Amino acid sequence: MNLLPSQGKVVIFGHKYSQPTRACLWLCQLNQIPHEFRFIDLSRGQHRTPEFARLNPNLKVPVMLDSDGFTLYESHTIMRYLCQKFNVATNWYPSNLNQRCKIDSMLDWHHTTLRIGAAPLFRDTIMRSLIDPSYNLELKQLIKTYNQLKEALNFMNELLATQKYLANDQPSIADLSSVCELAQLKVLDFSFENWVHVDNWFKNLKAIEGFEEVHDSIFRMHSKVSQQRQHFQNLLSQMQNANL
Repeated sequence: MNLLPSQGKVVIFGHKYSQPTRACLWLCQLNQIPHEFRFIDLSRGQHRTPEFARLNPNLKVPVMLDSDGFTLYESHTIMRYLCQKFNVATNWYPSNLNQRCKIDSMLDWHHTTLRIGAAPLFRDTIMRSLIDPSYNLELKQLIKTYNQLKEALNFMNELLATQKYLANDQPSIADLSSVCELAQLKVLDFSFENWVHVDNWFKNLKAIEGFEEVHDSIFRMHSKVSQQRQHFQNLLSQMQNANL
């Protein structure tokens, strides 16, 4: 089977339920990067096949395959590669070393801090219950993940009080990655009203072309998970009333 894209294109293998996949696809769309999206059905274990393992031995999405056979995994590295290979707007990943390092710092922070709170909250509240309808998020579990998320949002709010975006006053790949992480929480009707600068930042990024399209599969889940959403809101109210 020939996996290579046509000359001049890249392939992004992934699933749109995956935040890192969405961030890579959005960058491609915003900058007219010639690409193909190839769906990997995680629910059927397509990421665990020998063929996929040859692309990424970590068995995770996304994976990028260039037309010359060069393969990359890890979304932030994929995004850096795309910015440097293709003619993208310089704000996404500037050539200036200091500016790049600020963006790299926020990309690292995303994986070490923001994702640790946001991803498990979405996974444990929504995704696990879709796989196992008998599963319900427990209060003690929510306390841990919510407090991790709150810590990240507090940091973001302080940072965004003095600048419009995470690394400077223009959106970068760090913003694309982080907003894709937080956007999935809207399925739970999660509000950023307690973090006014985060809320404004989110609205600014939501207004960028392609936001709705790249998150369409996630947002369409909203009508299907009313029970999980209500359970989350009930637990959140219990936690806040008990000041936990």
